[in-house]
Amino acid sequence: MNDGLWDGISKKEIQKNIEKEKIISTIRKLQENGKKSGDICKELDLNPATYKRWMGIDIFPDSKKTLKWTVEEAVRQVEENALPVELISGFINNKTAAVWKCKKCGTQFKATLLGIRNGTKCYQCKGRKKVEEYLEKNFLGEYEIQSMYVASGTDMKFKHLTCGREFMRTPHSIKRSIVPCLECGKMQSTQPSLIFDLIPVGMRVDSPLFIVISDGA
Repeated sequence: MNDGLWDGISKKEIQKNIEKEKIISTIRKLQENGKKSGDICKELDLNPATYKRWMGIDIFPDSKKTLKWTVEEAVRQVEENALPVELISGFINNKTAAVWKCKKCGTQFKATLLGIRNGTKCYQCKGRKKVEEYLEKNFLGEYEIQSMYVASGTDMKFKHLTCGREFMRTPHSIKRSIVPCLECGKMQSTQPSLIFDLIPVGMRVDSPLFIVISDGA
């Protein structure tokens, strides 16, 4: 029965809210078990600012003044709230994109402080993690990433640990492949795929030679 709670909200937004409630429920259970906020964020791979916002902690108590923040104030807020970035240049206010540097990989990217606060991550770390998770899930650690992530349609360098080959492919093409390493893929395609292929031609039941010999006998 529709009680009007979700009227005007898309299915995607509904699913997002449901997932959010599940995470919040998990956070509360971890808190009951005595875990600290930092440990919870690491365990759930959750941005500290997102954690505080979801749990009703006002990380920016002077939010009415955010548009007038100075660079120094913005830097202080980032440090105090353990946001995983470093301000490089271009800061004007809370809602204008500035240049940030990811503390984990060193990549520089543009985002607003409001976006960073709400969980915007470095595209390099976010994209690389998705590729790593795909490779681990589908190929059980056979492949290693050896270059930076730029975009799904841009070449990255990979290494096939089984054969030792290094090759360039886009993350998009990797996801569409049965075997990411093209050389290994070619070798597998030329190898016999059925026991039937291992039988010499003259010994096969469907070969002309077999038919002639059988008729003569």
